[in-house]
Amino acid sequence: MNAISHKGQFGAVSRGAAGGASVGLATRLANTFWRRTTEGDVHKHALNARWHAAAATGISLFPRGHAVLVGTLSEQTMPLRQVATSHGADLMVMAPRHVRLDMVADCAAIMDVCVIEEASFDSVEDMVDFCLLLRQRCPDLPIVILSRSSRRDDLSLQRAPICDATLRAPVTEAALVGGLQAARQNAKIRLTRH
Repeated sequence: MNAISHKGQFGAVSRGAAGGASVGLATRLANTFWRRTTEGDVHKHALNARWHAAAATGISLFPRGHAVLVGTLSEQTMPLRQVATSHGADLMVMAPRHVRLDMVADCAAIMDVCVIEEASFDSVEDMVDFCLLLRQRCPDLPIVILSRSSRRDDLSLQRAPICDATLRAPVTEAALVGGLQAARQNAKIRLTRH
């Protein structure tokens, strides 16, 4: 699926008053950024420090009581369902081909987090396109990616244009809790920078 058909499937992208960047350019830059941070060496100590700092803050995982999974309920994503249930949150599951960004945008005010399962997309490029569109439509919604292609968890702000945290799949409940907390914290930092 290329950027044009993807654009048609998930909705149009506008780039501010100047209208400068095209979807193709933004997608290529984001894909390059994704690969570079996925294949690059992330310092393990920095990740561990951020992980423990997020866990120590006591941030409520689901203050609004709702989360959305763009993917499928599978062995890889079952920890999300278990964490959501144990925290009294509802989990909405949507397959990427059935997601309507306008519906997600309308619900974003009541959603605590959107978890994206990379394996449910046809390609990493399709997932990145989706994340860019979702970020544009719902800038306040924390985004967490579950990725098989990532070599390790990334709880930093390196991928902020695409997501607020990346967790290597398959994920444990403990890693998911830390990732959700870090994503909420990272989203707050990201929003204050803009």
